[in-house]
This record gives sequence, structure tokens and C-alpha cells, in this order.
Amino acid sequence: MMMVVKPIIITATAMAFVQMATAASCCDGVTDPKLSSSVVAIASRGAKGGPLTKDLVTRVTTLKNFLVHHNDNDTSALELLDAPAVNVSASIHLDSHGNRWPAHQMNTFANKIYLVHNQETVETRRQLQNKWSNKTLISNEVDVWHLLTLLHFTVDHSDSLLHYTSQFTHCIQVYNGIKGRHFSEEAHDHTFKKDLMLAALIHDLGKLLALVGNENDAHVDCMNRVIPGSLPAQEKGLDNIPIQWNHDEYGYQRLAAVRPRLPKRILASVRYHSLRELTGQTHRAPHKAAGGYDVTSKDIHEFQQQLTDEDRQLIPFILHMRHYDQSTKIRTDFIPDTNVTEIKDLLAEYFPGGKMRW
Repeated sequence: MMMVVKPIIITATAMAFVQMATAASCCDGVTDPKLSSSVVAIASRGAKGGPLTKDLVTRVTTLKNFLVHHNDNDTSALELLDAPAVNVSASIHLDSHGNRWPAHQMNTFANKIYLVHNQETVETRRQLQNKWSNKTLISNEVDVWHLLTLLHFTVDHSDSLLHYTSQFTHCIQVYNGIKGRHFSEEAHDHTFKKDLMLAALIHDLGKLLALVGNENDAHVDCMNRVIPGSLPAQEKGLDNIPIQWNHDEYGYQRLAAVRPRLPKRILASVRYHSLRELTGQTHRAPHKAAGGYDVTSKDIHEFQQQLTDEDRQLIPFILHMRHYDQSTKIRTDFIPDTNVTEIKDLLAEYFPGGKMRW
């Protein structure tokens, strides 16, 4: 049977932007004369037959320029766009003309996905866990740095602060925020900052599920709550509390399989950084129209009664990471400057060969 190859659909605005964007750079004027043709080729593969949009061209351009600026000639990260499971067109939502939604439209969509997210039950959580916990979507061995850069082709549609800012950019923002902070050794152990920096880099890897698994945004994005009425009567411990399922749990399941095992506080920060009850503060639900519900003082009291002494020791680390996760957000199309060599060295220190299964 003859294989039919879909033609690459390049919108007029995208083609105009290719010519514009490839003559500019996000990093101190660095340009690559071969960028234009390579951007079209890479972006079209990532679109998987869908339209080649301005948004996708922007992402490929900024990532290529970022890598060029940091003398990273390894194109494997961009080659991951060729992976059969990867579909950028399915992971970043645009209007019918391939343009980005305005803020009010993104907020309307956020309400829609929260409506589904807030209807998750213990059974929904179990089904999603079974569906994704042991499935290999990319490779049995993939460079963690490449997974991070692949996050450049994902966004969190429920995040009104970041909007279309890539999740790779977000992770670098958090990492840089922590790196620039001094943590006294009197108050923290000697690996606290290093563990926190790693947590910053990998905390949102679970958002790859929208890109490589085509999962419903409601089960990837959003903040989490304890599922109403689900607190166990007997079993204590944070790990036994049924929490809404999203990128936190998916990322945790993938990272928990790494051997040697990552430090428990890093895994906990991945698993619980979106959990509202963890802060110990009441919270008025921003998505009540979408079935959201407040975190009351009674909810917090009941939640805290479930915690063990070990949980309470982990929570300050999680809250530190969460603070930088929230406070460093800047809406931008550009990737912040950072020390890529240091990041790769840090990843290699925690992941054997700097690789893992995903």
C-alpha cells in the first residue's frame, strides 16, 4: 500500500514570521544563517501534518537560538519532535487561523478544563494512574535535558499568569530564581539548595503528557485539591490521601522509577507542588463556576490530621519550591539566559548518565 504523505500547510502569517524571526534571536543578537530552512523543517515535523503556525515557528526559533547561544550543538532535543507520540498541534491550543487566544479566551478555556478536573473522583484517579503509570511514550533511555527542552512545546492552559509561555522557560525561571538565592547552612542542610534547584528543573516534566500522550488538558494542567470526602479513616500519611490527578502525579510516577532513587523531598515536591491544602492556608476557589470549591479551615484541619511526622519534615522543602514556582513567573516568548553546562552537570549527578525512561 502506498503511503500518503500529508502536505505541509504553512500559513501566510507563519511564513512571514519565519523570515522575521529567523533574522533575530532571543540571546544577545546571536543568529544562525541556516536557521530559516531548518526552522521550517523542524516545525513542520513537530506539527505532525497540522498547520505550521507562528506559535510553533516562534518556539523552534527561540529554542534553536538558545542552544546556539550556549554552544549546544546537540540537536537531539529538537529531533524528539520527530517521535511518533509527539504532537505540538494537539498540545498547544490556538484559534482557527493558527493565532494565539487572547487572555479572556484562555481564561474561558481554563474554566472548561477545571470543570472536568473538579469532577475527578477516586475512580477517575485510579483509571488515569493505570493508564499512564507504566507506559513508555518516548524511549527507554532519553536524556533528561532533552525532556526539559521538549517542554518548550508545552503550555499550561490553566495558568493565567504564564499564558503561552513555555514550560521549559518557566522551569528555567524557577531554577534561576533559586540559584540566585542564598540559603544559610544554619537553617538548611548542605544539599538543600542543590536539591531545590533540581526540583525546579523537573517539577513540571509531567506536563509532557499533553504533548506526548494527547491526554485531556483537565488531567494535565490545573491546581489540585484533596478529592472531597475521600480522606481515609485509618491510613495516615500524605501518600495515602486521594488527590486530584494531573501532571504532578504523572511526573512523580515517571521520576520515582529512576534508580538510584531520587531524594524523597525532591520526589515529594514534584508530586505535591500543586496541592492547595499543603500551604495550610484557606483558599477561595477561582473557578467556582467550573465546580471549584474553597479550601476551608475545616479542610485544612482534617488534612493536617492525616499527616505523619515524616510528611511534616518534607513539607517545608515542598513549600520552598512552590514559592519560587509561583513567584518567578514572567510571561515571555524568550528563554532566560542560564548556565546550561551547570544544569547538565546537575542532571548527570542525580540521573545515571543524565538519562531516564519516559
